Amino acid sequence: MEHYLKYARTLGEVENERITGTDITDQYRDDVIRLESLRTIRDRYLALLDRAYSVNEILTIEREIERIIIAIEQLEGRIRHAEQSVAYSNITVNFREFKEVSRPARPGPVGWVFVGLYRGIRWLFVWD
Repeated sequence: MEHYLKYARTLGEVENERITGTDITDQYRDDVIRLESLRTIRDRYLALLDRAYSVNEILTIEREIERIIIAIEQLEGRIRHAEQSVAYSNITVNFREFKEVSRPARPGPVGWVFVGLYRGIRWLFVWD
């Protein structure tokens, strides 16, 4: 990205520049740890489901498993989004027309001969 920014600066005059970023390292790490923990809890509930005897116990355990699975899917989505956000960056560059300071053209040594000829011919044909 830094190479692109250096190149973009050479394309025109930079009026202002702002580079922003968000450090998601801690959030990403916390999400991964929380995901592992939820998977462990889900496995424990599945083991409890195998030992459940009553319908009430089965329904309660399945409700908790469903809640945990939803939380796992949400965390997996956040982790995937974080990984994709790191892989892709948005760069917005605004350009404006580069206006060079214009100076009137001045003839060189040989050019003065033609300037004199032009003025003479103009004097012959154009009367103001």
